[in-house]
Amino acid sequence: MVEVGPGTGHVTRRLLETGAEVVAVEPDARLAEFLRERLGDQVELVEHTLEDAELEAHAFDLGVAASSFHWVDEAAGLVSLRGALRPGGWIAIWWTSFGDETRRDPFMDAVQPLFEDVPHSPSAGLEGRPSFGRDAERRLAALTAAGFGRPAHDEFR
Repeated sequence: MVEVGPGTGHVTRRLLETGAEVVAVEPDARLAEFLRERLGDQVELVEHTLEDAELEAHAFDLGVAASSFHWVDEAAGLVSLRGALRPGGWIAIWWTSFGDETRRDPFMDAVQPLFEDVPHSPSAGLEGRPSFGRDAERRLAALTAAGFGRPAHDEFR
């Protein structure tokens, strides 16, 4: 399987525990080094962005991105993943959201000023739309445009 943006490897370690062979695409050199130190040769690391990674065509049955795909150019990333998957392959992309954007949240209101100078991801949500990860309509349309059949969406609160 190919994992996009493993970061510190929380999901990677879980995948390895299930017996999966993981190729991890991690663009951040510091996180890649952290993964090498923690996981050694249990994971094949590709130190590039998904858009620039040279993944073997039709080599994977599954692609996963755990709270990382909002850092990817969505159209290019999905095309890259589509090409790396075998026919009939699957992808699972998920996000962890903080707070409930459908209502005011005193905690989120209090911490929001802390993030004013933090860069937004390349896939920041669009004005008047739900946040990127929660904008199911746009995510499903992007999957369809990239050639994925039968995209589906689930939300767990």
